[in-house]
Amino acid sequence: MELSERVAYLRGLAEGMKLNTETNEGKLLSVIMDVLEDVALEIADIKENALDIGEELDALSDDLAEVEDYLCELDDEDDEDDEDEDDEAEEEEEDKDKDE
Repeated sequence: MELSERVAYLRGLAEGMKLNTETNEGKLLSVIMDVLEDVALEIADIKENALDIGEELDALSDDLAEVEDYLCELDDEDDEDDEDEDDEAEEEEEDKDKDE
């Protein structure tokens, strides 16, 4: 049973008991139920916001993974280019050494 349902149940019990809201105790219980209802609504809003934030976080995580994959691919291509340049430089040095 959800918190808001439990508060509604309490309110129904109070109405069924014909709680007299003119007495001090009745006023206190009525205000307590109002506060409980407000708290239940706030908690429901917080839960909804948390779910929305979780969905947004998942989407951001997916986007970040795509960016990481893209950057890793670029880095791998740069490494291959660097290796090709290193190989060419070594071959040129070897050719120079042979000519001398």
